[in-house]
Amino acid sequence: MTALGIEEGVVYEMVIVTLSPDGSPHAAAIGCTFLRGDDGWRVLSKLARDSVTSANLSRRGDAVLNVVGEEVLVEAALDLGVVEMGFERIEGLEVPAIRDAVAAIPVKARFLAQDDVWHRLELRPFSVHLGRGSRRPFTRSLAALVEAAVHASRIPVFERSDPARAEELRLRVKELISLAERLGPTYRVRAICGAIRRKYGIVD
Repeated sequence: MTALGIEEGVVYEMVIVTLSPDGSPHAAAIGCTFLRGDDGWRVLSKLARDSVTSANLSRRGDAVLNVVGEEVLVEAALDLGVVEMGFERIEGLEVPAIRDAVAAIPVKARFLAQDDVWHRLELRPFSVHLGRGSRRPFTRSLAALVEAAVHASRIPVFERSDPARAEELRLRVKELISLAERLGPTYRVRAICGAIRRKYGIVD
């Protein structure tokens, strides 16, 4: 993890790849907090109980965490169909990585607790594979998009159990994508923001 500059206690947004029952890879965004102990690194996270990733990990605990660019992260979080996202095999592993990821981290998952909404889990890394991808300079526009994706991905989680919370999230997403468009008015950013508006019923 040192090669990636990962620090303890910081929440990192990554893409987790798991295998569905038919063997196809499934990608989703996931927030990860890395901690280091005498027995090595561990990652704490949470997933919506009814998510595809939770179901896949309950069947088999193998997964791959991927360090990717912001646009790929938003695509994995919201499945917008705007950013192309492919997969590539890691030698000796069944679960693939995101193609051209900056790094891929194979992990073993263990569920720790659950409530009405979330599964809380621990992920144990057992190797790190540095990829061909490279990091671009940080932009506030893409940072706003990532934050919007985190909030938007939780709207379906709360829509049934807490509609008021879902509406709060929808309003926050509206603010964030407006900020992203203002700070980075590129075609790709506008396309992503438009897809988010359509998918989550956000009206200007």
